[in-house]
Amino acid sequence: DPYFNEPGYENRQGTPSGDQAASEYNRDIRTFTAQLAILEQLRSPSAAFRSLIQQHFALKKAEILSQLADWEPIMATHTAHVKCRREVWQPKDIVAAIRHELEALPCPSAEGLA
Repeated sequence: DPYFNEPGYENRQGTPSGDQAASEYNRDIRTFTAQLAILEQLRSPSAAFRSLIQQHFALKKAEILSQLADWEPIMATHTAHVKCRREVWQPKDIVAAIRHELEALPCPSAEGLA
């Protein structure tokens, strides 16, 4: 559990307050990973890496969608709005936007994979 790897938190492992804090930490990490590491890269990839990023997400689309399906119920417990680049998001909207962006990606060509 990543929360307990943080300095000073290992002694809370197995306690009710530690388990609650770890659950909230994991929920937040999943929510922010979905928004910043996936959605933001799909919408605004670095120009120098645009093709590579699009190929990566196209190739990993099924795995990402499966992971999001697992994360979505956990992310749904996130009561705060997530703000990034002056946009305010609900976790369910982040997942829906990722699905939309992934479906819009072109299929990777065999030439681009070499």
